[in-house]
Amino acid sequence: MPNSTTMTDELAAQLAHIQGIYHQQPDLARQHCEQLIGQAREQHATLLQIHAAELYGKIMDHMGEPISSRNLLYEALQQAQAIHNFKLEARVCEQIARSYYTAGDYPTALQNWLRCIELSEFKEGEASVWMLAKVGVGQVYDALGECQTALLFHNKALSRIGEVDDPYLHAKILINIGVVQLKLDSLKAAEEALTQSLDLCLKHDFPDYAATSFSRLAEISLKENALDQAMELLGNALHYARKVNYRWGEANILHNMALIHSRQHDDQAALERVFIAQGIARTAQFSPVLMRLHQSAARFAEQTGQISLAISELKAGIALQTHLQHSNQSAENDALVRKTNLRASTSSKLVDLANHHLIEHGDSSDFWPLIAQAGCDILQLDRVSIWQLSANEVQLDNLYCSEQRLYPARLTLYREQIPVFFSSLARKQATIAHDAEHHHYVWDLAQHYLLPRQVHSVMIFQLQYNERQILLMFEHQGTQRNWLPDEVQYGHQLSNIAARALSNEDRRHFQDEIHILNARLSEAHTELEQRVEERTQVLAQSNHELEQAMHQLVQTEKMAALGRLVSGIASELVTPLEEALLYSQSLNQSSTQIARQLADNALKKSDLLGMVATIHMQSSSIEQKIAKASELVSQFKLVAVDTSSERRRAFNLYQTVQDLVRILSRSLAGPSQQILLAIDPAIELDSYPGALEQILTHLIQNSLQHGLAGRDNGMIELNAQQIGQQLVLSCCDNGSGIAPGMLAHVMEPFVHGDQAHSGLGLYISSNLAREVLGGRLYVESSTRQYTLIKLEIPLRAP
Repeated sequence: MPNSTTMTDELAAQLAHIQGIYHQQPDLARQHCEQLIGQAREQHATLLQIHAAELYGKIMDHMGEPISSRNLLYEALQQAQAIHNFKLEARVCEQIARSYYTAGDYPTALQNWLRCIELSEFKEGEASVWMLAKVGVGQVYDALGECQTALLFHNKALSRIGEVDDPYLHAKILINIGVVQLKLDSLKAAEEALTQSLDLCLKHDFPDYAATSFSRLAEISLKENALDQAMELLGNALHYARKVNYRWGEANILHNMALIHSRQHDDQAALERVFIAQGIARTAQFSPVLMRLHQSAARFAEQTGQISLAISELKAGIALQTHLQHSNQSAENDALVRKTNLRASTSSKLVDLANHHLIEHGDSSDFWPLIAQAGCDILQLDRVSIWQLSANEVQLDNLYCSEQRLYPARLTLYREQIPVFFSSLARKQATIAHDAEHHHYVWDLAQHYLLPRQVHSVMIFQLQYNERQILLMFEHQGTQRNWLPDEVQYGHQLSNIAARALSNEDRRHFQDEIHILNARLSEAHTELEQRVEERTQVLAQSNHELEQAMHQLVQTEKMAALGRLVSGIASELVTPLEEALLYSQSLNQSSTQIARQLADNALKKSDLLGMVATIHMQSSSIEQKIAKASELVSQFKLVAVDTSSERRRAFNLYQTVQDLVRILSRSLAGPSQQILLAIDPAIELDSYPGALEQILTHLIQNSLQHGLAGRDNGMIELNAQQIGQQLVLSCCDNGSGIAPGMLAHVMEPFVHGDQAHSGLGLYISSNLAREVLGGRLYVESSTRQYTLIKLEIPLRAP
């Protein structure tokens, strides 16, 4: 059902015309308003229909037939709620409240007026509607005998009258203040308020309120026993009431005239007036007025001697009084019923349902019938149905219907059949349709599903749980049902209970799945433990083999370092030993020559002396070369022993490093490469020289093999600095540096820049520094600039 939330100037003019004539020509205004509402329906003019329905409610209220407008008002209410127009919703609520108040249903009237006040206090709320609602609440308290409270509400309404230019509303407030003051016997204050209201009504031509003002002023005259003046005022009141067919006012005016006749001892005339008033009140369903008329008629009949008539009228009055008291004291009656256990209250039914074992432990096939039956019982319905929206949101499947006996086949509703209703489900809100046929969201559902089943009113609540979307439909068959606030609240409570039942069902299914998964997990855990144990054994064996391989690699690397020392010392020994060998060979030749000359007696003294000199010179040279070789061997022996042993001893740092460098210098590529020492000769250590020499050997070899490889002017600088009881020994080269990605991993095993080396040098050095010397290594480097490795150890090893 498309709708328009705008109104053309022509339609607005028609509405204004009706607004202008309904005080003076209510019948004509009623006809025009009914035509305008029909026109608005045909054109789907939502805004126009709401305004027209509100005005229709006012017209029917003044004509004494407020109940006749109630269905149209509820239709307008659902339209205002659909377009989220709080201002119009407040207006319609005020008229609905008025219709219930006139019929004597004060609790429902009070609920609607309080809702009206709440809506009017929103942003952009209308002061006039707020004042009307305040007056309405005051009238309820007045009807219940709480006159002081009623006066408080009326005065609150009067305090804001300056905010609007509405003399009709002003007159209404003054009339109600006058009525309450009259009941409080504040006759002067009552007369002042009613006189002001009468002046406004006569000035602005409000016949209905003029009739009321005259009538209430007449009551003051009655209290003052000015009967003739009272009758004159009532005559004026009756004239204005009949002028606009103001039935409520006419009935009350006739009643007051009857009271005057009775006080003038003309009870028969009083009865005639009362019977006319009863006809009006009965036709218009003015229950409170009719009750008072029956009571007066009983008294008048008794005074005329018509005892049977008096008894009949008294019974009718008591019956109406009982009915009204029951309506107005429902809360007290419910409490009494609960105490006496005569019947279960709605609240106790909801509590019993919420605590039912099927809600906690049942499946949907168990709790849907239970919830549906409870809905039928609490809301006095014949049909409650439950539906589930498909995952693709193209169909609704009926899960249960309380009238399954009449419709045994489960239905399916498709989006293509009722697209408007399906689209409305995206709102995720309850839908309260008093008039389903004309509801913005339900009209196509009504045509396709509800009306064929004589359902004219429906409440629909959506339940969203996990991936399921459930609809609860409370369906009223027969004439339009205007859902009361309490009934809407009951629907919400039933849907909450249904949501809890769904949650419990899902929880149980989830727990069952958890139990199954736990069993499977336990089996998998046992199997995993076995596999872990097997893998652990395999891993332990692999680790043992790896440790052996690592130990072997470390020993191999140590031997390689020692081999490099041997290679260096061998290079040093070659030269002196070769020279000593040459001198020895020359000496041997000289000795052979002398022996031959002696044998031939050809030896001359000069030859002998020359030979002796040569032998002496060569012997000295041989002695020097052998001494040098011996010195080299002694140095090598010391270094080799230190390097290959784990013996702790005191040693001089400079001397130890110098001896090592002298041996390793043979590995330099040429004179363009050099090793510089910057070590204080006074530094003494009590530590493990072998471990220190192995570390320095690895550091120098790394610089030569990686940093300075292929570079001219390469330099390695060894620097030592004593800081307290700590020694910081650094090895820095000006080589190619270490790549940033590799810098963080150089201390790890098997990290190398090429395949020609083991990659264990720095790993072994780091372990020796930490585990033997009690220190640690630091590495700094910048690509193509330098590499700096610092060894920090205590002067006295741990």
